[in-house]
Amino acid sequence: MSRIAIWMPEEFWINSQLSLARFSGGATIGGHQYIIVDKHGRDLYEASMAKDRAGSEKAIPPGEPADLLRQDFQKYYKKLGREKFLEILKANSYASDEVLKNIYKEAVKAKKNNQ
Repeated sequence: MSRIAIWMPEEFWINSQLSLARFSGGATIGGHQYIIVDKHGRDLYEASMAKDRAGSEKAIPPGEPADLLRQDFQKYYKKLGREKFLEILKANSYASDEVLKNIYKEAVKAKKNNQ
């Protein structure tokens, strides 16, 4: 069984064939849709809208994370934040996609209960 990546940091994807994603905001890899997200989990369209409201020049400023993320995990990334999302991903790197989604769902519930 081969593993399909859930998340890739910009340092990984920007200097590879995946860099084509920067022109369209994403890519399809192994049948999964990947999108570029900022540190808040916003895709390029959402980040561009926020940029316009703030009067910024770029959707994702230089030096800020521009991750390539599997689209079906975006909601967890947004709700948990980048650091918590990555902490869970690293701790469960060998979990199947479905198991990982259940772990994220539980983490989101726990976060809601602690607020």
